[in-house]
Amino acid sequence: MAEPSLSETLTQAADGLLFPSESEFLFTYFEWPNYQGKRLYASSVLRLLGCPADTPIEKKTLDELFKNATEVQDWYGEEENAMVQRFIQLKETLNEQLKNVQVFRVGKIQIDVYIVGKTPEGHWAGLQTKVVET
Repeated sequence: MAEPSLSETLTQAADGLLFPSESEFLFTYFEWPNYQGKRLYASSVLRLLGCPADTPIEKKTLDELFKNATEVQDWYGEEENAMVQRFIQLKETLNEQLKNVQVFRVGKIQIDVYIVGKTPEGHWAGLQTKVVET
């Protein structure tokens, strides 16, 4: 049997996970195969997304993004603990499958979140979700 594609691996790791914020959104896979840069900059991300240069954008680490989602709380029940483990596994999968994983948060209030890294083939890909912060 053939090994699953990167798209399948990341989609499966994120299947059914909702990123916690004021509204919860699923993760979707994306690729930026036409961007050949060795590094990814905020300005590059805005260009790839077709956003104006003055669009608010913030760069974070994967640890910063997943801090709350991967932290077990004393009051968590079985379901919450299982969700924490899923987020820990997702983080590990992203780090195993992609190099130089970075997070870009684009916009205000309804923020598009791009978790992106370099694929073994040398292009940029990852998972996208949204968060709402009022």
